[in-house]
Amino acid sequence: MEQLKTRSVLLLEDEPIIAMDVKYWLRDAGFEIAGSFCSYVNALEWLKSEEANADIAVLDIVVRDRDCLSVAQILQERGIPFIVDAAGTNDPDFHNPVFANSKWLSKPSDLVDVVTTLKTLLTHREALTSA
Repeated sequence: MEQLKTRSVLLLEDEPIIAMDVKYWLRDAGFEIAGSFCSYVNALEWLKSEEANADIAVLDIVVRDRDCLSVAQILQERGIPFIVDAAGTNDPDFHNPVFANSKWLSKPSDLVDVVTTLKTLLTHREALTSA
């Protein structure tokens, strides 16, 4: 299998232990952490800044200050694939079409699955852009 070049990841996760674990696994798998945020507001500000440069994202569906719908919409507008890593919810907002092309993983996630899914999404995105 061809080795992917280093890619940057946006992480939106409000549980510090989970965020630390995910960042460790991502770095170990060769990803760079473009930004790691525990709040919707901070992630949104970063995405609107000049320094925002993520190739892919891992989003907790609900963080301390609200859900990640607006963050997901910005990612979708920019063509940035993302994983929703969530414990599950029945909120109708999460059935929004913005989530239709994302991958959902249920917490507690197997971090090998997170890394494998990210690599699969990136490979798919690169195949689409090179076609």
